[in-house]
Amino acid sequence: MVGIRIVNHSHEKPGRSKALMRELTGKPLGSIPMYLGFAWILWDSERRGWHDHIAKTHIIKV
Repeated sequence: MVGIRIVNHSHEKPGRSKALMRELTGKPLGSIPMYLGFAWILWDSERRGWHDHIAKTHIIKV
C-alpha cells in the first residue's frame, strides 16, 4: 500500500509472537510523551499541562 513492510533481522515476515511483542511494547512506549504531558498537570502549581504552557492557555471555572 505505501511501499513498506515489517520484517525481522533475516528480512522475513515476523511470527505472531514477535508481531504481538512489537504491538504490546511499541504502542505504550510511543505514548509516554503524551502521558507525561498530561501527568505534568499533577505537579504544576497552576494545574496546567504542557499543551497549556505551549499555547499560553488556562482553564477557568465558569
